[in-house]
Amino acid sequence: MAPYLIAFALPYHLLPGSRTKCGVWSVLSYGLFTALFTAVTNSDPGLLWPILLGLGAVLCKDRVGEKQGMLLLPVLALSLAGLLGATHGYYESALLWLLRKLGNNNAVAGTMFGVLNTLLRPLSAAFEQPVYLHSAGGAVWLDGQILTGAKTIFAAKPDRLATALFLSGKGLQLFLLPGFACTLADCGKSRSKAALALFTVGCVLSGHTELFTLFLVLESPFLLLAFAGLTGGCYLVSALLDLHWGFLQNGGIVEFLLHNSSGALPYLVGVTFCVLAYFVSRYTVVRYGIAEHSCVWLPEDLRPLVQELGGLQNILAIENDGVQVRNSKRVNTLLLEGELKEDRFMTDDPQIQTLKEYLP
Repeated sequence: MAPYLIAFALPYHLLPGSRTKCGVWSVLSYGLFTALFTAVTNSDPGLLWPILLGLGAVLCKDRVGEKQGMLLLPVLALSLAGLLGATHGYYESALLWLLRKLGNNNAVAGTMFGVLNTLLRPLSAAFEQPVYLHSAGGAVWLDGQILTGAKTIFAAKPDRLATALFLSGKGLQLFLLPGFACTLADCGKSRSKAALALFTVGCVLSGHTELFTLFLVLESPFLLLAFAGLTGGCYLVSALLDLHWGFLQNGGIVEFLLHNSSGALPYLVGVTFCVLAYFVSRYTVVRYGIAEHSCVWLPEDLRPLVQELGGLQNILAIENDGVQVRNSKRVNTLLLEGELKEDRFMTDDPQIQTLKEYLP
């Protein structure tokens, strides 16, 4: 359901007039894309594609008009699905080769699976399916039959190695989301903090962490890499501590609560990772100036002003008579009209008040 909501919401939110019609047409085009993609690849498409098709609907209407755009969008959707289907065999072969190299019986395999699946899941489920359902996730002899796949093994025998290697790390990963969300609320792009909180809670409850990773990409690739690295740490710690809590569906937090056979230890480790995620993401933002380099939501004419004030991270608050800054030495007083007093830059520039509308 989430991909169809995304495909509808993007044109509905971004387009003026006849938004509902364009949103519905985007959903229908995504349905065609999904049908062809699934038929050709036997794999579910990732959440990146409804975003691209939703943005494609906006672009088609803006560039070629509503009627022509509505005719062009399903053609583009089917063409994209066909192209991906034609190349998917090579992509899947490369992933299977990589899975064979990693093996399925050591902590390194679980760690690499966590990192790579975090990065690749928005494209498709082709990487995780062989692990969750087939022999890449392990094989055990149980009650006279061979069981393959981490989910299959977990359903029959939760305390096996495959659970600790390939499933339990996802439960710890869910604790990373609140840590990153706290950093985004403090330092990220302008948005409703309530909406961000609801979005994070939804991802934790549903287990669709790929939604959160796409959100991080919009913030900065550096934050995505930090998230993927910490996810690898979650899978590594899960394997080393031999944690046994898993999932059979999408991996929402409720599933992990219901299928926990390791006592309170997963929760203690999860809270530790939540705190670690906050400090790592905070350091990433400060160290690499994430918001400064990715302020794509700001109008073009306001970006030079932000840079002259020392970047978004240097702006603490905008008041009626000026700007309160974190570090006054970063303010370029040569290019700005105003007076610097300690941690405040006093100015009556009307652009300052315009900038206030785009900041938290």
